[in-house]
Amino acid sequence: MPLSPPEPPEPPEPPAAPTEPTEPTEPAEPTGPAAPAAPPAAAPAAFAPPPGPWGPQPPHTVWAVPNPMPGMPGIPGSMPGSIPDNRTSGQAITAFVTGLFAVVPVSVVFGIVALVRIRRTRRRGKSLAIAGLVLSGGWLVLGLFGLLFGATYASMHATTVGTATGERPLQMLPIGTCYDQPSSEVTDFVPVVPCDQPHDRQLYAVLRSPTADAGTGADQQWSQAACVRALSTAFPDPAGVLDAAYVDTYYPDPSSFQEGEPLTSCALSARDSGQQLTGSLPEPGGTSGPLQQRYLRLTLQATLLRVEVADSIPGQWQSALPLAAALARADRAEAKVLESAPLGGGSMAEDTAALAQDDLAEAAQADRLASVTSSAQWSATLVDLQPPLWLQDVDTLRSALNLNTA
Repeated sequence: MPLSPPEPPEPPEPPAAPTEPTEPTEPAEPTGPAAPAAPPAAAPAAFAPPPGPWGPQPPHTVWAVPNPMPGMPGIPGSMPGSIPDNRTSGQAITAFVTGLFAVVPVSVVFGIVALVRIRRTRRRGKSLAIAGLVLSGGWLVLGLFGLLFGATYASMHATTVGTATGERPLQMLPIGTCYDQPSSEVTDFVPVVPCDQPHDRQLYAVLRSPTADAGTGADQQWSQAACVRALSTAFPDPAGVLDAAYVDTYYPDPSSFQEGEPLTSCALSARDSGQQLTGSLPEPGGTSGPLQQRYLRLTLQATLLRVEVADSIPGQWQSALPLAAALARADRAEAKVLESAPLGGGSMAEDTAALAQDDLAEAAQADRLASVTSSAQWSATLVDLQPPLWLQDVDTLRSALNLNTA
């Protein structure tokens, strides 16, 4: 049976025509009480066009959310970091205080710890920690400088009397040091040698000179007299020392007065020119007996004054006039004691009386010396100060008392 072709689909219906809006009708008159009017509806929000070609857009704002927990990861989109801590670091305070009082190791440790923690916690006190480290560094540099200076000073002045050798500053030598004359005349350094070997000088005193006499010539006169007087404290028998040695006075350098350190050095050298000393000179506190001590005390003042007058500077003869007058008084006082209380009987009494007569003769010559009126008269009178037999009588009495020369 033949098949019939399929029927074509029906065409779609055309769209309905738009309906005309109807006119609003008047509301019916209410028959009952009127209901309250409803509030007007809010106006719809203004439409913001999407980004694109419709015009400029306001800047995009990202609201940052701070991280409330230090050390924890922040909320996505928030600022990095943490809320600053306004408290001052205790480690920083400790570093500053210990650095101020030179507790260097503690200050360094606390300073480093404080800087590390302040960087993490953002506490205050960074300047205190840095100040503590700076103070510690300053104390460390000062300590190293002190050690270096002390080592240098010790190496320059490590002089033991009788054993140490080498060149040392004269005014820094210990009392009793033996040394030779330096080859140069314009140096403060002298070659130190053991005292048991032949040597040129032995230091026995270092004295501070008065600054008021600086540059007047009186400073040298003071230095000479001071070195002579220092013999009485350096040696139990100054007269015996002076029999074998001569007093050498080292005057202060003119610049030392300006620096406030004018020092006079006193040394002994061999009395005979070209000779050297051998062995250390006697130290205070000898083993002399009562009779010897009485003689030394009795003759001490005249002995020292005699040396001061004899070693006075010719150009300063006027300042030596009082010394000559003092020597005359000391000689008369010594003679009076020797005549009234001899040191012993027999030949000792005769030797004592001879020395008393020599003292009176020297006193008369000292009176003449104290009355001179010119430098020439001073020099001429000084030559005849000691009587011809004075030295012989002194040597005889000292031998009788077993007071050997140094």
